[in-house]
Amino acid sequence: DGNSWHNVGMGTDGPVYALMSSTNGLYIGGDFTHSDTLTINRIARWNGIAMDTVGLGVNNTVYAIEKSINGVVYIGGSFTQSDTFAINKIAELVNGVWWSPLGGGLVGDVNALLTVQLNLYATENYSLGKGLSTNRIMRWNNVTWDVVGDGLNGAGRTLTQYACWHWEKMY
Repeated sequence: DGNSWHNVGMGTDGPVYALMSSTNGLYIGGDFTHSDTLTINRIARWNGIAMDTVGLGVNNTVYAIEKSINGVVYIGGSFTQSDTFAINKIAELVNGVWWSPLGGGLVGDVNALLTVQLNLYATENYSLGKGLSTNRIMRWNNVTWDVVGDGLNGAGRTLTQYACWHWEKMY
């Protein structure tokens, strides 16, 4: 309501590290497995009334959630699988039902995600992702992973975009 804090349902049984607002609810990621009696396995969606599962969840912590301009939901973290599928640190939600690996996944834990136009940027805590010298940041162009400039000196914890009328930058 803009004036006070309110609980999101019954909460979770562990820490929350990522939030993303969407037209169909609030996505919540972290290191939890339940909300009240509902098994949610580290990723959930609050629909304004109750917590919902998002796919089958993942086997380890979700640190980042992002949505593309096309409506695709991405998650990044320290997970390696969803149900029996290997997804290696980064995944996209397919048909709102299951998590699919994105380009074979990444090597290091994914700390932050950002979409800029049709590209997805991911920071990871490893400097040699996907056999490339990535220096901890990569770009998914919807086909392959690319190196981004000279990379980062340390693990990137957050990404944001700043747009001006004549240029656009990512920080």
